[in-house]
Amino acid sequence: MSEALLLRLSPRDLASGRPYAERDERPPAWHDELALGLWHGWVRPAWRGAGGRAASARRVVAATRGFEAEMAALDDAQLRQRATALRHDMRRSGFAAEAVAPFFALVREVAGRVLGQRHYDSQVHAGWLLLHGALVEMATGEGKTFAATLPVCAAALVGLPVHVVTVNDYLAGRDAEAMGPLYAFFGLRCGAIVHVLTREQRRVIYAGPIAYCSNKELTFDYLRDRTALGDRASPLHRAVAPVEEAAGAAPATVLRGLAFAIVDEADSVFIDEARTPLILSATLPGGERSSLVAWALDFAAALQVDADFEVERALMRVRLTDAGRALIETLLDDEDCAAALPPEATRRSCTEAVTQALSARWLYHRDQQYVVADGKVQIVDESTGRVMADRAWERGLHQMIEAKEGLAGTGERVTLARITYQRFFRRYLRLAGMTGTATEVAAEIG
Repeated sequence: MSEALLLRLSPRDLASGRPYAERDERPPAWHDELALGLWHGWVRPAWRGAGGRAASARRVVAATRGFEAEMAALDDAQLRQRATALRHDMRRSGFAAEAVAPFFALVREVAGRVLGQRHYDSQVHAGWLLLHGALVEMATGEGKTFAATLPVCAAALVGLPVHVVTVNDYLAGRDAEAMGPLYAFFGLRCGAIVHVLTREQRRVIYAGPIAYCSNKELTFDYLRDRTALGDRASPLHRAVAPVEEAAGAAPATVLRGLAFAIVDEADSVFIDEARTPLILSATLPGGERSSLVAWALDFAAALQVDADFEVERALMRVRLTDAGRALIETLLDDEDCAAALPPEATRRSCTEAVTQALSARWLYHRDQQYVVADGKVQIVDESTGRVMADRAWERGLHQMIEAKEGLAGTGERVTLARITYQRFFRRYLRLAGMTGTATEVAAEIG
């Protein structure tokens, strides 16, 4: 098992009363840049050379074993009382080892009683690293899901909203159900965010201490929150939001903020999909682009690959050559051709429409990138194979594919908000991850 540093929590960030906790994306001040340079260049390598986190984790594992007999002698009521006392200790100390070790021993004892399984030392080791914002490598069979319950219990008990992030809805539901009885012992409500839930149902789950969710559902909920807030997304507006809600105003957001996330299969999220943009869009009234779409598809069908355009399949992109652009210019200069276009069509919009038409013909194929069901084009998520009926491509591409398939056109999609996983997860006050390939991931995240 190995570990790599991600993001750490300051004592200020540990205060659970902050409205919609979220890390500021603005560039750090010069003195912070200097401190980070010293940390990464000198202090951190020396610390790691002396054992660093791994050494502290080994000490916590040994200390946790030392509390086992004490915890085993307590009944359930006494364990809950002790958990309350340790909760205050962890909040005061910022998850110092002297408070966390007895709490981990307590959770280990409760897990044995409630779930019929106890945390191995390797899982305690991983739990300590995760609690302090590390990326932990655990081989298949080492019990990542179970190991995560240690930091989840600790963080949730002190009041931090915890998001346990998995790769799909099935795993989110399965893990929440399996680990729920352990959390319930401490009075911690746990739920799973899945695709079919309404916005209000999501709000109820996120309002609880622990939410299991897929990276995609979580990120889109964040984008919807940002869109709902609009120009009320400033820290001041967020600070007064609880007062407005107490006065009867409907909550604008479903999330309580981005305090602490533990990401399973971190290699998939932080590497494979790190820079893939997630786009929240809306549909404009349709109809006015139909003639431009039809013209572009007909024109694209007459163009020659390599001569007039190039197909870059690896990038899912089509690029017009100089010859292709010249053909468009020539046709637009023809009065008869120009008369067939909408009055508002411009050279730029026509060029873009032809490019999208070529993409629809050469890059997007039925039963691969999309399916046709109920008379509609529905996108297929290529990483999961799941049909995403409520999503559509933007910039006119969806309308091109509809026309290619001979379907009635919908309105054009416009982007409301967008973000990559890389940018999104950096906004958490504390971020930790689990993977089977930490060495490769650590090289990517620095």
